[in-house]
Amino acid sequence: MHAHQRRKLFKQFSDLCDGRLSDEESRQLADLLTNSDETRIAYVQFLDIHASLDRDSATRVTALESLPGLDRASLEQLTADSSTERAAQCQVSRAESKPRYRRLQEFAAAAAVVLLLGAIAWKALPQAGSDVPRPDIVASIVSDLDCTWDGLSASSDGRTLRAGQQLTLTSGVAKLRFGDETVVLIESPTSFEPLSDSSMRVHSGTVALRAEGEKNAFTVLAPNASIVDLGTSFGVHCGPKGVDVEVFEGKVEILPSFNAGRSQVLGLGASARIHNDNGQADIDMFAADEGRFTDLLQLLWEDFHDRSPAVAGDLDPESEPVFPHQEFELPGGVQQTDSFHNSRMGGGWITPWVATGHPIGETTVEDPLTAAGNAYLRLHFSYSYSRAIAREYGATAALDPNRPHVISWIWRFDGQDEDFGGSFHDRIAFYGNEYFRSNSSSDISWFIGWAGDHEMVGQRRKTIPKRWFVFDGKNGSNYGPENLVDTGMELKPGVVYRMAVVLYPKSKQYDAIIQDDEQTFIRARLGYRNPSTHGAHVIHFSVGDDSTEGDASFSIDSIRVEPLRPDLVPKHLRFNVPVDPATEGFST
Repeated sequence: MHAHQRRKLFKQFSDLCDGRLSDEESRQLADLLTNSDETRIAYVQFLDIHASLDRDSATRVTALESLPGLDRASLEQLTADSSTERAAQCQVSRAESKPRYRRLQEFAAAAAVVLLLGAIAWKALPQAGSDVPRPDIVASIVSDLDCTWDGLSASSDGRTLRAGQQLTLTSGVAKLRFGDETVVLIESPTSFEPLSDSSMRVHSGTVALRAEGEKNAFTVLAPNASIVDLGTSFGVHCGPKGVDVEVFEGKVEILPSFNAGRSQVLGLGASARIHNDNGQADIDMFAADEGRFTDLLQLLWEDFHDRSPAVAGDLDPESEPVFPHQEFELPGGVQQTDSFHNSRMGGGWITPWVATGHPIGETTVEDPLTAAGNAYLRLHFSYSYSRAIAREYGATAALDPNRPHVISWIWRFDGQDEDFGGSFHDRIAFYGNEYFRSNSSSDISWFIGWAGDHEMVGQRRKTIPKRWFVFDGKNGSNYGPENLVDTGMELKPGVVYRMAVVLYPKSKQYDAIIQDDEQTFIRARLGYRNPSTHGAHVIHFSVGDDSTEGDASFSIDSIRVEPLRPDLVPKHLRFNVPVDPATEGFST
């Protein structure tokens, strides 16, 4: 079931509970419930969401008694085993007080079947001597090394999970794969239950997932909302302050209190908190907790690599040579690989763009970075301290990332925050890593950066205030003046910078080039910050701000990854810099 179909159904279910469906609409919905497995599953999910608003078991039993074919003993057993039925009272209460009773009773016949199916497949695991069939297997455990579980013994073999199985991961990180191929990472401590091939419920704790299903409708049910995948990877944390959702790639739809009429779509890099206020779940944008999903993202990225085949043509030696490049064509261009929002893998890129910090990307030709009429990407951020966009490149027939190669880009700082530059958290960082992360760390390889001041609290790290630096890891990975090479260049808002790094993967070294409107800085054979890194091909462009509303916007264009040749200095980086063919790098 596609996301728009699910939204339409949830709207109809909500209208039913509010008594707004016509007789004809009710008959159509009843017919769908009778003949469509997907509709029945969606209705069970809607009921369970609606049920979280009511905790009165006796009321639930009374409400369900009017459903045909259910005696009181069955009702009591169902309500003891499942909260799913609780929402049925919305139908009964209105049926008792409105002239639409006949219409609702007709619908209740189908709903009774749904409730029974939902209770059996979702919650009611068989008791000893029961002839009720066991629920279907809906997920499997891919890895759970050094993990401990509560509730896993209910599984037949310890590696497969059944619908309705109540589970708690008490230590470690586990990786699951659902029937629709969605990969879910669970970080302890987390209590959850699989619901179907394409849905799960999280009671508390932290999960991250990448939806691989063709229908792009994997659903996470949280205590006060449902989160529906729209072709994406995202994280969910259920804690005492509410339910936090962070989107790494693509989009998700949030239905607070399972109300389709109040749904909201979160895009690339957005984060939101769903919290209860006066009995109603509300959605607020907020600054994501830095590092909350870092470990899960690393594992998610590894799985993405394992499951991402080379794009057709990229490795074909007979095809036209392809180098990963990003020129940000205007909307309507021929290549979706060249866009920011809704980007696709291909052309040497093995991931779409991923991001954090609520980025709003605009492709424009106004105030261009290069020639007039040349499109580029302009980015604004909000509700965040750390803001980053990233994309990973891979091998093509013309590029071997394990050999020396050049990454170059054009960049401009467009921020209008007068206070930017007065804090350690006012910073800029360009770096490579093996997976996406929102800030630089000791895990990264090459690193060009800028910071407004020394760190005054916490680790109290020292920097080179208000000047660009490059990191040299020959003496270790510690962030400090001993490893930061001063370029002598200041940050100039509105000035176009041309930058490049030449990477030497075998020796774990790189050359760095920075040019503004007046100066050119070059430093050869810098050491990786983390010399043990392998394949750090995720290019990050990051800014930070000490205020969630601070304007640290920037523009970027002409991101290129090319093999290094003795005669190569990227065309837009030809500053009359001599090249040393013996070292295949820029000489000093």
